[in-house]
Amino acid sequence: MAYAIKALAPWWGESSIAAISAAACRRYTKDRAVKDATARRELGVLSAALRYCTREGYLSSAPQVWLPAKGPPRDR
Repeated sequence: MAYAIKALAPWWGESSIAAISAAACRRYTKDRAVKDATARRELGVLSAALRYCTREGYLSSAPQVWLPAKGPPRDR
């Protein structure tokens, strides 16, 4: 989780909650230049943090966080 937060902070750090949209999540995925699975994991951490803040009363509602499509499982 620390890795994801470290990756999320520079891109989302100064953004308002209202700036989180599907388009912004797609730009994040493109700008990160990592595999979709990595971006999905990082955005999943963002989504979980927003849900936590909603449950704890820090936010009245959490925006929907767009996630890249789940890829096929690895063949090991």
